[in-house]
Amino acid sequence: MGLRNTQDTNKLLVSLAEAQIIAAKRTRDAEAQAIHQHVRFMTEGKAALASQADGASAAMLAWRMP
Repeated sequence: MGLRNTQDTNKLLVSLAEAQIIAAKRTRDAEAQAIHQHVRFMTEGKAALASQADGASAAMLAWRMP
């Protein structure tokens, strides 16, 4: 009976450890993705925003009411 209780306890501890490992991996993956997106925004963001606003002032100044 004692041996069976010890085995069950060990199985429970293994299950808990595996759940913690999976949670840690999910957290790490989410943080890595957030860092990657931030780096990408820092490197490509200025060019993307500039291309969207490029010529906007000239277009607004040139617009005339029909």
